[in-house]
Amino acid sequence: MGMLGLLVPGVGMGGGQAAELTVWAKTGTYRYHRTQAAGSGTTASLTMAGNETRSIQVLARATGTVANFDIAVAALSDGRGNTIAASNLHVQRGHQIQVVQNSWTNGGDTDGVEDLGWYPDALIPTVHPVSGDAIAAGATYQALPYSLPADQTHTFLIDVTVPAGTVAGTYTGTVTVSATGQSDVEISVTVNAWGWALPTTSAFTFYMGAPASQLHFYSTAPNDLLEWSLSNDEWNDVVGVCNTIWQAHGLAANSPVLFGGSPFILTGSEESWSMTEAAITQMRTHIDTYHPAFIQIRSPRSETVIDPYNSDYVDAYLDTYAVSIAGVGRSDTIFGMIIGPDEPYFEAESIIVNEWGKNVVDQPTIVSWETAPPELLSITYNPALDHLSMIGAIDTWAISIKFYEELQRTAAQERIAAGESIWFYTSLSGDGFSDKRPYWALDRDILNYRVMPWVCWHEDAVGSIYWGAGLRVWPILQAGLDYWTEPVSHRSDASDGGTVTATNGSKDIVGTAGSAFDGGTLDKYIGIDDAEGNWHICRIDAIADSTHLTITENWEGAGVESNLPFYERYYNAEGVFVYPCSLAEVGYYGIVSTMRFKSLRDGIQDYGYFALAEQYGASADAQVNALIRDVVAYGRGGATGDGDWDWEEEASAYDTAIAALGSMIAVGPRTEPGAVRRVSVSDGTVGRVASTDTVIARVTQSNDVVLRV
Repeated sequence: MGMLGLLVPGVGMGGGQAAELTVWAKTGTYRYHRTQAAGSGTTASLTMAGNETRSIQVLARATGTVANFDIAVAALSDGRGNTIAASNLHVQRGHQIQVVQNSWTNGGDTDGVEDLGWYPDALIPTVHPVSGDAIAAGATYQALPYSLPADQTHTFLIDVTVPAGTVAGTYTGTVTVSATGQSDVEISVTVNAWGWALPTTSAFTFYMGAPASQLHFYSTAPNDLLEWSLSNDEWNDVVGVCNTIWQAHGLAANSPVLFGGSPFILTGSEESWSMTEAAITQMRTHIDTYHPAFIQIRSPRSETVIDPYNSDYVDAYLDTYAVSIAGVGRSDTIFGMIIGPDEPYFEAESIIVNEWGKNVVDQPTIVSWETAPPELLSITYNPALDHLSMIGAIDTWAISIKFYEELQRTAAQERIAAGESIWFYTSLSGDGFSDKRPYWALDRDILNYRVMPWVCWHEDAVGSIYWGAGLRVWPILQAGLDYWTEPVSHRSDASDGGTVTATNGSKDIVGTAGSAFDGGTLDKYIGIDDAEGNWHICRIDAIADSTHLTITENWEGAGVESNLPFYERYYNAEGVFVYPCSLAEVGYYGIVSTMRFKSLRDGIQDYGYFALAEQYGASADAQVNALIRDVVAYGRGGATGDGDWDWEEEASAYDTAIAALGSMIAVGPRTEPGAVRRVSVSDGTVGRVASTDTVIARVTQSNDVVLRV
């Protein structure tokens, strides 16, 4: 960072020597634990596009308690009359939470698992996320001023946003750190503005549900897990907070309204459906405000008054939605619906998808999507599972990254070539797998969050999803614990072995059990590998006690009973990207961001660089992919060569690659043919198009490519 961290020999109130305070600055994807020693550097430099936000960490450590630690920001200027206003620099304090039990790993799956101890995670803001007004003092968790404890390293994050339209140039300014009995510390900030902007609508689709709806679910009967008593207007204020934070992190905001408005839901039955004009107008306003890349709409499967096996009814339903979407008139946003049950393993479930999923695929303005069962991508190689193929019934498959190995990788590319698209998701911190993947947990390397969009680009995946609306704190609340102090958001009883006997008619199948877990529900599965090499997936019916597992359904329709050893797994911040916050806790109702969420945001913005840079010609496309493969690779240095990922573990490697891409984009479009362009076309699908000499591309503000032949 240039200069050494500034050591401030403070003066006590009585003239004696006060605590020595060390302040330093850091940019890039790093996280400092409480026990880490003081660092160095009081300069911070960022290179950014318009519509881009990156962070500066101001870190502090003192030999004694330091009162009234505070940070003041000021406008940045290029010296020519152009400025980045101080309102574009947002200060937050990293609230620390203690990890006392590491998230579960399987054997050698320890890559990226960090030590037990205190982690900066929730980010307490100094201003309201919507109004920008200063948050009044008095909340339990206050950002600033802060009483800095002795012999602890603490993180203060400054989000710096470069608005669209910012003139290219070098903008400089000063961030001032003050505290009682301490000399002020000045941090020199430099922002190099490229002069071009990332699209308003993210090039990368990240869907994580609607957090405001999740908060409302927690707060109302019969749950009553959060003691929030809010009026309809106050709940809609929560919607605004959640949507604003989702948009700021590159996610698809999906909550137009909770109360008092017109939801984008059809009314009717059978072959007669309608959408109000007010709902269409409200959705248009929502998109114009938050620019989501994706909107989840209600599927026919959710309607009790429609038979999903009646194609006429389904078509009428879809046609009405299509007309409503056309009325919204915002082609930058993709509208999609999930087709069947989560990970449809069983034939009855896949029939639902096959029966009417094709109706959705045939509807050009609606994308059908589904979470993929692990076996989906190996159908080509396993005819016995043909009922799971669901070919032609799904536009987009969301695939668990932990199941994505060489066999599935090849099949995924075949599906992409056939016109389907791929999203990735991660869950349960690599449950059952020992190779390196971008698994997410509080005590995993924070780069695991940033690297996910890089892995997606590497594999031609165009989006990602995550569960629980990023707010899966209900297990903590149900246990009567506090999410500000308790990081374990998921526990599961588990078994990774034991002999299982399954009755199939008169034949017994004896094999070795794979992973089994309950996770708080009964809708879970266990795999049985028999002596003949056949794989059986069975649904867990009940766990009678800590050692007895009863399974009543498998693909052969047989019953299974087994005695297996069970143990408990812990997952820190599983399904949790943001923390709920109340007026008493933080100063407003809604959510606060986290350090991990900022890392994901950076990866989503990185993806925007990939998408823009590759549109500038075939050589640019090759250069983009070469830069990415210098950072992320499949099979590089892997122990087995099957399913092994590797990526750079030094954050500067990512920043160096992004700087090179920014320079490419700044040069401007090339006229050479042969570019490979990521496009969002009129039928709502997203993919990669190889152009020819006869194709002319125009990159719009929304990052669409309009193709003319």
